[in-house]
Amino acid sequence: MKGFIVLFTLLTLALNCHAQLNIELGSQLTYTQQLNDVWGYVDDSGNEYALVGLTDGVSIVNVSDPTEPIKLFTIPGPTSTWRDLKVWNHRLYVVNETSGGLKIINLENLPQSVEVSVWQNNALNTAHNIFIDDNGLAYLFGSNLANGGAYILDLNDNPDDPTYVGAYSGAYVHDGFVRNDTLWAAEVFNGQFSVVDMTDLSNPQLINNQSTLSNFTHNCWLSDDGHYLFTTDEVAGAWVTAYDVSNPQAIYQTSQYRHTSNGENVIPHNVLYKDGFTITSYYTSGVSIADVNWEGRFFVTGTYDTSPSSGGTFNGCWGVYPYLPSGHILATDREEGLFVLMPDYVRPSYLEATVTDVNGTAIDAALVDVLGVEKEQQATNFLGKAYLGVQGEGNFYAVVSADGYPNDTILIEQMTSGVVTELMVTLGGINDTIVVDTLNIDSMMMVNCVNPVNFEMKLWLEGAYQSTTGKMKTTLLDNELLPLSHPFNTDVYNYEGDEAVESLEMMPTDAVDWILVGLLNGDSLVERKAALVNTDGYIVSTNGNLGVEFCNVLPNIEYNLLIQHKNHLNIISSFSVYVGNESYDFTTGLSQAMGAEQLKALNDTTFAMYAGDYDGNNVINNLDFNIWREDNAMVNEYMYQDGDLNGVSNNLDYNLWKVNRSKVGVLLNP
Repeated sequence: MKGFIVLFTLLTLALNCHAQLNIELGSQLTYTQQLNDVWGYVDDSGNEYALVGLTDGVSIVNVSDPTEPIKLFTIPGPTSTWRDLKVWNHRLYVVNETSGGLKIINLENLPQSVEVSVWQNNALNTAHNIFIDDNGLAYLFGSNLANGGAYILDLNDNPDDPTYVGAYSGAYVHDGFVRNDTLWAAEVFNGQFSVVDMTDLSNPQLINNQSTLSNFTHNCWLSDDGHYLFTTDEVAGAWVTAYDVSNPQAIYQTSQYRHTSNGENVIPHNVLYKDGFTITSYYTSGVSIADVNWEGRFFVTGTYDTSPSSGGTFNGCWGVYPYLPSGHILATDREEGLFVLMPDYVRPSYLEATVTDVNGTAIDAALVDVLGVEKEQQATNFLGKAYLGVQGEGNFYAVVSADGYPNDTILIEQMTSGVVTELMVTLGGINDTIVVDTLNIDSMMMVNCVNPVNFEMKLWLEGAYQSTTGKMKTTLLDNELLPLSHPFNTDVYNYEGDEAVESLEMMPTDAVDWILVGLLNGDSLVERKAALVNTDGYIVSTNGNLGVEFCNVLPNIEYNLLIQHKNHLNIISSFSVYVGNESYDFTTGLSQAMGAEQLKALNDTTFAMYAGDYDGNNVINNLDFNIWREDNAMVNEYMYQDGDLNGVSNNLDYNLWKVNRSKVGVLLNP
């Protein structure tokens, strides 16, 4: 098929850690002291509670109304930075790293009252963490007993007076997870997690161990099916990592992800799992939700930043609890207090891309960039495979690129949430993009132009527009950098016209830059002319006359106008021009250009072409950044990467690219 299509700009979802994505705030409850971990509880009447660890005790909060949390009780305890807590059989079990043994808080009479007792048998004094398995066995980790490993208590016979039943003392255990008599032990100082058979509590047996990426294994959590284990390393820039543990004797890594904050590395703290998603407390990045339904691969689908801090500090979100019947998430921020959050667990549309050359050989490190979805790009592995999770459903475009090959822009149709779409890409072969076919029409123009029709147009270029004057800058002309002939005689534009001026003195007054104007009839490109746009936004011919003359215009035929510029996205007029209606203004509204958001709103009344397309392919992506990066300190030149049209390549041009990344215009076939 030969014709044209406008690529509609899709909803851009910013997945940086300071954005709130698919998580809404119910409420925030502040404290005078710092917080640590958090757990939850539901009474027999269905009331929901947050059990909040404080540096000097425990706070019990009724969060049944997520918008109006009520502090009920504060149970004092030894001052400690570290306090962990878990629930079993209407009891809250609390440990800390200072003193006092195991605190037991009876929650049965909530919301009216609580009862508190302490268990310190066998000289138990401190513990870093606690986990209670489905059989009512409490594993105390990092305690003053059992070499800091796992000290195990049975809570079943008397939950207020547990019974010691065994220990694992093979290594210091910082945190852990237990299911079906198997302990998954996070050995932080060994930089690994160990798999331990706890069938015989008096004689645990080590099955295997696995080092983690940053060698500081802080916590771990098992998926419901036992197939994947998720871990954190508590160091700046570390990853949240997934491992296939279906065979504990042959563990291997499947996926990893990490957040940054203002470009700085952040520390992940605790990862938990629920119904195909991980929920992670991520210190200065707040709360992070990732979909892991597709073979344990991470796709971040939710974020909520609880902290004003940034970077790799231990400020911010310490703990999360996602298991309340309401679905609300409880999150404790050390400085900012308790957050009650309302998440939307969104499954992305999955894309499995396979990239090969024309001989069928896999291409490693090819970039697959899904357009209109910020940060949704992935490089292929040595098998030529890339796995992506795309926010949203429907049709998407992807640009596939690799060093030494021409780019390919591909339509991916009918992507569906939770469904894997397979994409096969051959680089160096036929381009799959549906585009405008120019058919080299510029060499087929009439020699004799009889009854030409002059079309007048007005537009703004974002990079040149100055809000202070309401006009565009003429810096290129003022500094004698504007070329005497048009810049469109390249493979990108495939234009063979000879429009030029003899000298700068002959250049039209107040010219900003060259523009290429095309006349469309349906799917066919009828004719093109190079012209100039002036400071007031009007397009003028090389002799300074207002408008552009076309020769191949027929009466009673409707046309659309195509506008091209060397580093702004193409636009097409939404409404027709014809003989008797020969003027068009692109500056008055978004609806003046065909497609969704093909013009950029600079303010309520000013609309301009998007800047930042430095390679002229009408997709603003990393390829444009690469052009800017290679020559980002040039001055007094006429350059494609000069987005603000002042003859200088610098960070201002980078900023134009950055804010417009993933925008898409009209693609042309060279």
